[in-house]
This record gives sequence, structure tokens and C-alpha cells, in this order.
Amino acid sequence: MSRAVDQGESSGIIRVICSWDSLPVSEQTLMRRAMSQDPLTGMIQTYGTALRWAHAEGAPPPRSYSEAEQRALVPLLGAVVQDLVERGLVIVREQAGVSPAVSDPVLTGGELHAVLAAPANWLWAPRSSRCVYLAVPDAVREHWGNDAYPAADTSGLPAWDELSMPQREVLVCAGEASGMLTGPFGIWEDLSSDLRGAERVEWVDRQLAPLVPFVRVGWIEVRHYPGAEDDAFSVIPLDSLHGALADPAVRYEGDDWGVGVGCVFTDRGLAIWRANWSRDWNRRLTRTDQGRSGGERRGTLDEVAAFEAGSGADEGDEVGGVHRSPAGLGGLNQLEDHSQSGSPAAGPLGDLRP
Repeated sequence: MSRAVDQGESSGIIRVICSWDSLPVSEQTLMRRAMSQDPLTGMIQTYGTALRWAHAEGAPPPRSYSEAEQRALVPLLGAVVQDLVERGLVIVREQAGVSPAVSDPVLTGGELHAVLAAPANWLWAPRSSRCVYLAVPDAVREHWGNDAYPAADTSGLPAWDELSMPQREVLVCAGEASGMLTGPFGIWEDLSSDLRGAERVEWVDRQLAPLVPFVRVGWIEVRHYPGAEDDAFSVIPLDSLHGALADPAVRYEGDDWGVGVGCVFTDRGLAIWRANWSRDWNRRLTRTDQGRSGGERRGTLDEVAAFEAGSGADEGDEVGGVHRSPAGLGGLNQLEDHSQSGSPAAGPLGDLRP
């Protein structure tokens, strides 16, 4: 069953609500994902991360939810989506083509209830024949878009050109849907088996140097993804980064996509990225130069070469998500410090300059 969405009705309902901050974390999370037209699959993990970054009661430890924990949350989040739909704030569609489209059928009534009650539609899997995703009416996006994805005050931060190339690589990596630092599609060079002792320590320290300032101030979260068949991850705190990145088993040296160490923007990191550096990066992507073959090249040659050698330049302003569950998350839209558990206190912003 499907129906047309009444934009006027949505506008009227929005005006009844005081502010974006009046929404609970569950509604904020689902509304953000709906604004990005993200699928239901993986959304429970996004919710868990939002709870953790908001320091909310009942938040999971610094790791992903287990399958059992996700299944237990399906009735709760299903009810939240159902309520948002009834209030005219969210639309649930089934993707008919290769990407979301306004022509995709809208799920309503019993069909919607059945979809939201089925754990298979919420849990990520390597292969799925069905894609159900959330969307919002235009009125909702216009009313709450800036509140859902606020821009931070970036005065005093280094300009894009003041950052080192390795720092720029890390920032773009955190903004990608994949976000892998290590592994076959990671942006970092593999750890050589010939390195021993102090030499290995120095090599790992050099590789970590561009990442550490962003982790220290709570703008980037680093995660270990142990397998390719699920969306499990554990957060690597700042004081454990060296040990993790010095371990070949954690870095992963096989061929599977999405296994190893990755990074994501926190909500605060995304606010800073959107307000400052992403504009400069996107400007480079859209600038064209004539190559020797007569075709177009995007960005400066050194930057494009650097990212093409790694996981690509498909920056997508993603937060809290990876290739398994593109998330663009963000906890609450407050710009407080979300440094990782066990991390030292945030250092001065001047530390970001190479």
C-alpha cells in the first residue's frame, strides 16, 4: 500500500514542536538518517553510537551492539519509526532501483508494520535482496536540516592548505562511507614484517601522527572491524592506538573488504568538517584540469593521486558509519567534547598544525 505525502500537513505538525533539541536521541537519530535516505539495515548500530556520544542512560560500551542486542531493540525503534510516520515527519520507502528515488513505493498500513517488526530489515547482512529506507518530506528537511547537521565555529583552526597531506588524507577518510585506514582498501601503507623493536615503534608512531590530534580532541573515532560478514566493531581509545596499529592481526593483511582499522567523524567532528575543510576539499574535487590524454582530472594532481592510491575520494560526510551501514550519524547537536573513553584531555587546537 502507498500514499502521497501531504507537505502541508507535515509543515503544520512541525510547527507544534518547539525545537530539534526537544526530540529524544532515538528520534534525532532516525530523522538524521531519514534526511540522508539511509536504509534500515545498520540503523540500530547508528542509534547505539548516538546514545554513547550523548552519554545517555542505557548507552552501549565503546563497541557495536551484538546481534542479540540489536534484535532486542527492533520493537523499540520500530515503534519510534511508526510514530514518526504517523506524525508526518518520516516516510518509509522500498528502493526499486539502484538508488533511492521519489518514485519508490511508500510503505504504509500493515505492510509497514510487518517491515518494521522484522529484524531482517534492521540487521546488516553481506547480501540482501530488499532495501527499505527512510526519507523525509521536503518541509521537514527545510525546517530541521540545519539543526540536524549544525556547523561549528571554526575560527582559529588551520586552513586546509596549512594541514599536512597525511592529515588531509585522514580527514577525507573519516568522511568516506568506507573510512578504512588499514587493510586492502585502507589509505595507510601495510606494516612491514621486517620492522622490529624500536624501529617498528617509530614507524607506527609516524603513521599515527596525523590522526592522533583529531582523536585527542574528540573529532574522529577509531574502530577495529574484525570480520567481513557482520557489522561488529570495537572502539580503539587514544591510549591503545599504538598497540593496536603495531599488531598485524588488528591491522589485517588479507583481502576482505572492510576488515581492519577504520575511522569515522564524531558528531562534533562532522560539524567542524562541514563548516570548514569539506568546502575546501570539495572545491578541489570540482576544479578541473586538462590531462595529457585530453580528459578531465579532478582536484590537484598530488591530492587525487594520494586518495586514488588508497580508498578513493568519495567523501560523503559520513559520521558513525562504515561501508556496512552508512550512517551520517551524530548524537545530539551540541558541540561538546566527545573524546573517547580512556583518552587524555583534549589538547590545544594549535596541535593540529604540522
